[in-house]
Amino acid sequence: MALIPLENTKKLMNTLNLKIAFVSEVSNDMKPSVMPSYSRSGDACIDLRSREDITLKSGCSALVHTGIMVSVPVGAVGLLYARSGNALKHGIGLANGVGVIDSNYRGEVGAILTNSSKDDFVIKVGDRIAQFMVLPIPTLNLVECSSLSTTNRGDNGFGSSGK
Repeated sequence: MALIPLENTKKLMNTLNLKIAFVSEVSNDMKPSVMPSYSRSGDACIDLRSREDITLKSGCSALVHTGIMVSVPVGAVGLLYARSGNALKHGIGLANGVGVIDSNYRGEVGAILTNSSKDDFVIKVGDRIAQFMVLPIPTLNLVECSSLSTTNRGDNGFGSSGK
């Protein structure tokens, strides 16, 4: 692996301001929100935390509130991922696989968690429930056509490359 010259690292290490606002209403079962954060230097995603105590029953899904709203910059997308430790150790994932936060969404960010284990999973206020990152996206120009170029793969899909 080649080393990247120091003068070129600025191109790789772009920073982006992500505006975060807190949901203001606090009911009896909802606690004040916790600011998302990176767990370690070099992490790709920030950790989102629960603003409620909830028990995720075995085999069930539930929306878990984070208490934050974000302003994803135009030309980017916010992506919500499951926490790998919770997936491996407790069978907790995102019901929709990956959550998408569009740049024009201004509501509360929530994680639709699902419990595929045999045991109930207890979530407390402040527990890390999901990971969030922002990535640039291109705007697609949709071009209708009567056929597509051919490839060696063609229309061979699902399992066509073997085990």
